[in-house]
Amino acid sequence: MAATYTFAAHAVEVEVDPVTGKVRVLDYVAAHDVGRALNPAQVEGQIVGGVVMGLGAALTEELLSEGGRTVNGAYVHYALPRAADAPRVRAILVGGSDEAAPFDAKSVGEMSIIPVAAAVANAVYDAIGIRFREVPITPDKVIDAQAARSGRVRPTGWRRSPRGWSIAIMRWAYPRGLHSALHGIGTRLGRRRPPPAPITYVVSPTSVGSALAALVERPSARHGSRSATDPPGRSERWGVWGAISGPPTLIGSATDVLVQRRQGLAAPVRLVSTRQISELRRVDLEGADLVIGGAVTLRELEDAAAGPLPLLAEAVSSIASPQLRATATVAGNLVQAKRCWFFRNGFDCYKRSGPTCPCYAVLGDHRFHHAVVDGHRCQAVTPSDLATVFTALDATVELAGPGDRRRRLPVADFYTGPGETVLRPAEILVAIHLPAAARQRHGAFEKLALWHGDFAALAVALTADVSEGRLRDPRIVLGAVAPTPWRARRAERQLDGQPLRAGEVKRLVDTELARVAHPLASNGWKLDVVGGMAERVAWRAFGD
Repeated sequence: MAATYTFAAHAVEVEVDPVTGKVRVLDYVAAHDVGRALNPAQVEGQIVGGVVMGLGAALTEELLSEGGRTVNGAYVHYALPRAADAPRVRAILVGGSDEAAPFDAKSVGEMSIIPVAAAVANAVYDAIGIRFREVPITPDKVIDAQAARSGRVRPTGWRRSPRGWSIAIMRWAYPRGLHSALHGIGTRLGRRRPPPAPITYVVSPTSVGSALAALVERPSARHGSRSATDPPGRSERWGVWGAISGPPTLIGSATDVLVQRRQGLAAPVRLVSTRQISELRRVDLEGADLVIGGAVTLRELEDAAAGPLPLLAEAVSSIASPQLRATATVAGNLVQAKRCWFFRNGFDCYKRSGPTCPCYAVLGDHRFHHAVVDGHRCQAVTPSDLATVFTALDATVELAGPGDRRRRLPVADFYTGPGETVLRPAEILVAIHLPAAARQRHGAFEKLALWHGDFAALAVALTADVSEGRLRDPRIVLGAVAPTPWRARRAERQLDGQPLRAGEVKRLVDTELARVAHPLASNGWKLDVVGGMAERVAWRAFGD
């Protein structure tokens, strides 16, 4: 038993965004009766650390499970507060003497965590008048509570199409035996990936041509230097060949390829690095186009876009952490695999193990990173924020294939599904081309995420020309609402040539989504949010 008791009083000021439901802590004061602080700096650090841990529990942290298995055990999926999320915390040490305490010192460890959730819940109630009795108070819960209070009914447009009915029937059948059958029987018939063999070599070519040659190279099962018959230009060293198998895999900064290897999603044994290919590292003008090489890091792109393309710079700054942005590449961000936590964390789902397997998101937790439009057997979304912005900027992607044959297509046509692209075997994403007209457009970007740098739960990019106070040729692109970046084309057509009114953007986006929305049971809150985000983005880009 404790020799003495400690006491604390916490006060917090929060801001609740009525559009997104995001709770932001503006200021935090924690007063603690610690007796005599033998090491005041350490005591204050303990209080601040405890408060930040408590804020994680109050606002974001949630350990999810499905069928007795942890769903979000990796930190990339577990919404632990990062340094950028920590607010100012003012620690007040209340001194005093206590005969029962050694040297008059009292404990401070767990006490700093305990009051936080209650203080935050009270502050949220004071802000919006809604009492939350469970934590974390995530954006979806705030939006759902506001909708319940107002009696708002969310639209669903799936009944308008035969495809919508087929999806609805499939979802209806999931809790009535389909999921159990696919999980219990179908997964036994699914693909089984053997453990990955050791990585045999990494080659670093210096040109696109030699990289393409490396991707189609058929290695011999020998050791030593290259054969005398190897053509010139193949001299960037392969290292020891050994007994190797499987096609070579491109690798940029290794922020996803090696992660997928650990997750059992890929098993590359031969890696072709893009880091030394100068053509892929450029950011310069080619005619009227701004060309951004595929191996340009996000930090380099952020610096290059800061002046001429603030929309793009803003989006890049919201991705991951400064450390990752210093190494992650543009191409890697665009082609990264889906971030569905079932897919990433070992569940034998439809996309991981084949069509006989279930989509665990249908009955599992699908609030943040799953679709409300066009979801079918797989409910995941494309995780790239750059894809959302580049689509709004009418960017095109340049691809190079065997023999250095090049092709270009709009970024909007680059994706075939959630995190799935038209890239062919032995094909390289060389560059992104931004046309001059797109670079002159007005625009803005906004993203909703659980923590700073997280993958988007929702994102909106809006661009348009402005002439005589009217919008011309607008683009409204929504991220994390559909398997691929989704353009509100009907709203775009209706806004073209109209005066600048941000409220009209919201109305048209909401109306269009009402025609096509088909949310899952727990992610319909996105439909309440995305129109308001579009209105705010329009106001920032054009005024009202």
